[in-house]
Amino acid sequence: MSAESDKQRSLPDWAAVFRTAARARQFERALADYFEAQGVEVVIEDGWVIPQNAEQKDLRWGLSNLAALCAGAEDEEWAELIAGHFSTVRAAFDADADIDTETMTPEEVRKLLVLRLWEQGAFEEGALSLVRRSDIPGLMTVLCLEMPNSIRNVTDTECERLGDKDELFAVALRNVERVAEPEVAELELPEGDGASITLISGDSFLVASLALVIGERFPSLFRHEGAFVSLPDRHTILAMPLSTPKVLTAISRLITLTHQAAVESPGAISPRVWWTDGRGRWIELPYQIEDGNLSVNAPPELGEIFGRLG
Repeated sequence: MSAESDKQRSLPDWAAVFRTAARARQFERALADYFEAQGVEVVIEDGWVIPQNAEQKDLRWGLSNLAALCAGAEDEEWAELIAGHFSTVRAAFDADADIDTETMTPEEVRKLLVLRLWEQGAFEEGALSLVRRSDIPGLMTVLCLEMPNSIRNVTDTECERLGDKDELFAVALRNVERVAEPEVAELELPEGDGASITLISGDSFLVASLALVIGERFPSLFRHEGAFVSLPDRHTILAMPLSTPKVLTAISRLITLTHQAAVESPGAISPRVWWTDGRGRWIELPYQIEDGNLSVNAPPELGEIFGRLG
């Protein structure tokens, strides 16, 4: 194993885009310098900036988007990028802070409900009050409010006021279907693979949440034995219909695209890949990439499905 590979492996997921621990630490120092200059006391840990302000309990800003932006820029540009990013983020927060859901009717609040998908380990246990459930292995589905300038989590208090939790998730999912308007395109693979990758993408932060209704929304993906699906970032769904045995040899292309996008894209969700039947059954396809070599470990349930391809 090379020293460079070792350095990259030791990085947390949010910082993997920096390639080395030294560059990730340089990024964190630049963040600290910015907030010190602003006179704002924060803690920077585990890919989050946490303001130390009693009036802003539960407020934290994720760093994965900004990390991806800075990693692709020259180091001397970081200060300007950091200042611009947090100027926008804090302005959006301040604008939406004036919206008090307690003064709104339950029906008005319900119109704002949406769902976001996060890795199970995205938040430290107990760090935030989340209204969530599990629909896809390894991910959590979080009930949120789409405000005019930002998307924030629904609090337990708000959930209790609005009514039945399952009903709220159903309303939020319908809202996602209404506001997320993705485009669908086919990614060309080298001739002879006998497989194709469908790219479902859009500007909305909620495109990936359409995975929760992928069979209903994109039925053509499920004409055979389901499909492999990944959600590398909030703007993207990648899908490879399992229509022929040749797909099993081409799956490495989907995995590579997913892994790269999950590391480098703003709004990353997960590098995981799953098989789904489009009707709510999801099975993760575990894989490892070590020193550039890919190994896939299909669970027995998938072996049975593969066997039906003939």
